[in-house]
Amino acid sequence: MTTCLLGLLFLALPMLAAAQADSGDPVLRELLAVQDPVTASVWLQRHPEEKLQLFAVKIAKPAVAGWCSRTEKQFQIGTIAWTRDSYFYLPSTLNLPYDNRLHPELAGECRLGAVWISGAGPSADVDAEIARLNSDFSSRFGEPKHRLNVDESFFGSAFWKPLSLWREKPPQANYLIAKDRDQHPLALAWLAASQLATPFSDYDPVSQAADPIVVAQKFVPQAGLPAERMQALLQTELSLIKGNGQQKLDDTEFVNTIADWVKAAAGLDVSHRAAALLVADRALDAGGGYSNLEVRSSETGGNVPTAESNRKKLEGLGATFHYSELDGGYLYQHDWLKQAQALSANRQVGDAIFVDLLDRGFDTSGTCAVSEQFRRVIREGKQYLTAHPQTAAAAEILMAIADANRDIVALADGAAPGYSNSKTYAAEKNTARVSAIDDYRQTIAATTDEALKQKATRSAWELIAGIEPAKTRFFCVYD
Repeated sequence: MTTCLLGLLFLALPMLAAAQADSGDPVLRELLAVQDPVTASVWLQRHPEEKLQLFAVKIAKPAVAGWCSRTEKQFQIGTIAWTRDSYFYLPSTLNLPYDNRLHPELAGECRLGAVWISGAGPSADVDAEIARLNSDFSSRFGEPKHRLNVDESFFGSAFWKPLSLWREKPPQANYLIAKDRDQHPLALAWLAASQLATPFSDYDPVSQAADPIVVAQKFVPQAGLPAERMQALLQTELSLIKGNGQQKLDDTEFVNTIADWVKAAAGLDVSHRAAALLVADRALDAGGGYSNLEVRSSETGGNVPTAESNRKKLEGLGATFHYSELDGGYLYQHDWLKQAQALSANRQVGDAIFVDLLDRGFDTSGTCAVSEQFRRVIREGKQYLTAHPQTAAAAEILMAIADANRDIVALADGAAPGYSNSKTYAAEKNTARVSAIDDYRQTIAATTDEALKQKATRSAWELIAGIEPAKTRFFCVYD
């Protein structure tokens, strides 16, 4: 049986290659290459005239993210000049080298996940080529859809009209033909595994240590507090942030639940009060946008007077809000979190409070009071680990320190154009890169959380391969 399956597999590979070769239109042929997700090394063997480029901020398209390397080809069809970019993505299994020196050869292990082809030419010829491609794909894959799914998007795709989309199963290949905002022809092919189509929500899961639902259940007495109402509030609001929820709580119920919780917490002993204040802080923050009650009211059918009344109710319980013109409302300044930090005696609650502050870059303003938050994260993260070597939050703290060092590398590579000068960080880059890799390795060793382990492995692998970080975590821009 195994011999028969292998025989069929080897027969299928030439057939796939033949199908691609028989494709009359060069654009179609280039797109169908995604059906054979080879490594970058194999691709270069097949296309020796092309050069492999590692991901770099200056050559990245806003609509294409997450790739580790690419190749480029230019070709002409009649009056239309085309440029084809083949994008390669990290392999599913990553093995870190034992040393921290640069290993650019690792990029050869990345696998083909997307093909992006853009063109330019006379409008009549562009329309004819779009029609020809639509006809070819429809004959192969059936009638197209004419819109992306609600949970996926490309930067600028709202202006891609007309748009035709085919989804092939298996191997989960997607094909898209359209004209971009400037009426240039655009042809894409991508595998689902590449995650080329970015979800609208870039939700970063709540830290395990600072998860308010866990803190409320484990460290806050249930008697005497509106525990059930708070649990319902947290579950509803946090599920909305994750994109799973349907509707926010009524504004009045939202604010009254938090207010009643804070009032009841005043009668608790110091340690339990610290935990309760942390929960209240996270609950108010879960309301969205640093608890901009004006924005919340507009989303839930309320009004500005209601938002102002609710804000004053919370201010009477120790919360302060600063007006932000950019955000169109008042931003909560995390006073309860600071109070909790001053009160906390329980180590696990103290860990949760510290991780919460760390994740914010110790900036509770909501308006980037400090841009280089990564410096304080590195400094205070190390100090906390020295003072509390047995902390259960060690892996999350190490991950934050590693990301902060990675931010220096990213800024040196130009990750924040227009907001920072890459030359400012050039002298720190190499030291920060090695420190980040070391911290990622320590994170991997310190955690049993597979998601955190994979994230740390990927970040370390990219730095070792010489792939530039695409964005920062603790460099704050208020714009």
